[in-house]
Amino acid sequence: MTTSATLQHLSLIPCELAPEAPPLARVEPRLGLPAIDQLALTSFVIGDSEQIVEHARGLAEALAGPDGDATRLRTIARSLAITRSQMDLLDAAIGAAMGRGDFEAVKVLTKLADSMTRRLRMLLEEHRIELGRDRPVQMFVAHANTVKVGSR
Repeated sequence: MTTSATLQHLSLIPCELAPEAPPLARVEPRLGLPAIDQLALTSFVIGDSEQIVEHARGLAEALAGPDGDATRLRTIARSLAITRSQMDLLDAAIGAAMGRGDFEAVKVLTKLADSMTRRLRMLLEEHRIELGRDRPVQMFVAHANTVKVGSR
């Protein structure tokens, strides 16, 4: 049996058409995510997780970069917005479950809402610290089916 070999041309003379490589001093190192971090990040994801890993890597690079403080503040603000929106959805689900008379679902959703309220409070505190404010931010969360204004 004979094996075919592919001939390759290796030029030792630099080609004039090749783009100049950037000097090593200008190349910024990429923050890699160790395998254990990637596993923790993608363990709940079904399907392609490449975008999530790239998002986490980009966020890590931004936090470690020169504009890390502003990135941290934006990240906390986004988390606040997401948590608050999730709480609104939970409130609506609790109202719907109460309307159906599904008190088991109300109990489970209320536990979840309590957990989300604690998370929101923690994020508000973190946001206040990032802004450098001395007074705590106060926010009240409530749900009412009917509201009557005025005398009896």
